[in-house]
Amino acid sequence: MIELNGMELTIEQVIAVARHNEQVRISEPAKEKINRARAYVDEKLAQKAVIYGLIFVALTMIIVMGGVGGGIEKVCSVGMPALFVMLVICIIRSCTLEGASDGLKYMFVPGWALANGVIKEAPDFFSVVSTAGGQMFFSLSLGMAAMITYGSYLDKKENLQKNAIIIVVMDTLVALMAGLCVIPGRFALDPTGNLGGPSLLFVTMQNVFDRMGAAGPIFGILFYLLVVFAAVSSSISLLEAVVAHFVDKARDEGKGDKRKLYSLIGAIGAGILCVIVCLDALGNAGISPADILGMRVDPSDEVPTWSADWLDFFDCIAEGILMPLGALLMSIMYGWELGPEVVHAEATCEGQKFGAYGWFRICIKYITPLAMLLVLYGQIKEFFF
Repeated sequence: MIELNGMELTIEQVIAVARHNEQVRISEPAKEKINRARAYVDEKLAQKAVIYGLIFVALTMIIVMGGVGGGIEKVCSVGMPALFVMLVICIIRSCTLEGASDGLKYMFVPGWALANGVIKEAPDFFSVVSTAGGQMFFSLSLGMAAMITYGSYLDKKENLQKNAIIIVVMDTLVALMAGLCVIPGRFALDPTGNLGGPSLLFVTMQNVFDRMGAAGPIFGILFYLLVVFAAVSSSISLLEAVVAHFVDKARDEGKGDKRKLYSLIGAIGAGILCVIVCLDALGNAGISPADILGMRVDPSDEVPTWSADWLDFFDCIAEGILMPLGALLMSIMYGWELGPEVVHAEATCEGQKFGAYGWFRICIKYITPLAMLLVLYGQIKEFFF
């Protein structure tokens, strides 16, 4: 126990008070106890994060080892409908909270956030492009060969144009539903919470569920199950694209099916990066790129986004550079080197119609490369400057 202003408080209570009120005066002995307690808690949290992170990587590896039909299809055929049902339940609860209307205005009324002081200034054009590009690359797994890999598993009789439209429409719908699940609850129950990034997911939303009363734990479990399903489906795509490349290459060279071996190698690489991110504790463990490079002397120092923590560093490299650059190079390759005719031949090989081919030809040759250049510039500007 620590005495604070005549009251006996636990270390956890003092930490909570200090975090919410910077004017609180704490004696030096009490500060030492608090710092030791924080270090102990951070260490235990880091250990748990590593354990759960490696379990997640192992689960992804096992699913990918099972192949498309034996692993990925079975998980998605059950997980995606379950995810959709849980999402609808959470949306209903989030949108019926008192004060949730402000969240809806924030999402759908142009200029409302600026007029009501939610944001200090309107984002510029390149910030919007960067955000839209990040959402596009992340949600559709573009620029990393994931869609190409899954597309290669389709039957030749499938209508690629129809499937592409369905994917884009459903992805946009689910993205809007995810926003309806999170943003109204934030405005209703945690008006000062973050509106983006890991803090929105793991801090603000926990505050929201904590303030829901008795129903909070139920909706919290449903919500984070949604997050787990979404994360697993994404991680499967990321690992499958890499594994499929080496499996196909080994098969072409007559080395047989090496799926399990390459899945294990890929998981080991992902596991190492996972451990680094977990131990970093979002930049609070003193091992972030900014700390290593001497860019941050005090924890309150402002540093570029890419150096704040290892999660942001990997995000900047992948989402900020490699994805838009990969998409730019792919569009140039299909638009100018291989030619749009290759895509047309594949899409119509079984007599299917490709009515949008003229528009596709214009996009892949001119519009998409220009758009990817703008996204790449916006991402670099957002992350590194």
